[in-house]
Amino acid sequence: MAGHGTVTDATDVPEDTVRAQLEHLAATVKPNAMKIGVLSSHSAAETVMHFAETVTGPVLLDLQLSGPSGETVLTQRGIETVMERLSVPDLVVVGRSDAEPLSGGEIHSLDDAQVAAQRLVRRGARAVLIKCGPLPARFFETEQPLPPSDSDVPFNADLYFDGEEFALFEAPHLVEGGTPGASSAFSVATLRALAAGLPMEEALQEAKRFTTEGLRASKHVGSTDMFNYFWHSGETP
Repeated sequence: MAGHGTVTDATDVPEDTVRAQLEHLAATVKPNAMKIGVLSSHSAAETVMHFAETVTGPVLLDLQLSGPSGETVLTQRGIETVMERLSVPDLVVVGRSDAEPLSGGEIHSLDDAQVAAQRLVRRGARAVLIKCGPLPARFFETEQPLPPSDSDVPFNADLYFDGEEFALFEAPHLVEGGTPGASSAFSVATLRALAAGLPMEEALQEAKRFTTEGLRASKHVGSTDMFNYFWHSGETP
């Protein structure tokens, strides 16, 4: 049960029901790409990850341990199940607050994010993207640390690591407190680009652009800024 930036409760769907839904998809839609979103139990995680192994196209795991206000989403046993199968998805996307407990260290800078990404790859992930957001400190370790940006607008930083190379994706931080739909839009846009055959870094760059422009074109509805999925067509949410 979630909405308006808060998760109030999580009720497990029986494992047999999850399996039946996935088998129905395989028999009817025959997916050529898969995004794994919120998981809450080890049984659901095991069932979904097992199905993901049968998907012929790209698989993206949008790993979420907690809700936006720190609410528990994935149980400890569920976390262990996912961590044992980190090699299944082609890309693991995780926010900074969730990457910290998974990697065993706090993330206050890009150096910290590098260490966290390396640790997750060592745990089995093929590739990792850590959504760092506006970091308290923006620097890599150098003899002379880079000064903060001279812009009044902080940057959202996403750090990618594939086991060999790092790539940094940055864009202006446009909305304080988050905008519903933006995080999911980034993952879906990434998966769509991968399914279309783009290399990983190009897919991430395209997703970053899509999400940034969607935030820039977001509309205020009631008390919430709504992400604009249709910014490129000039339509409104």
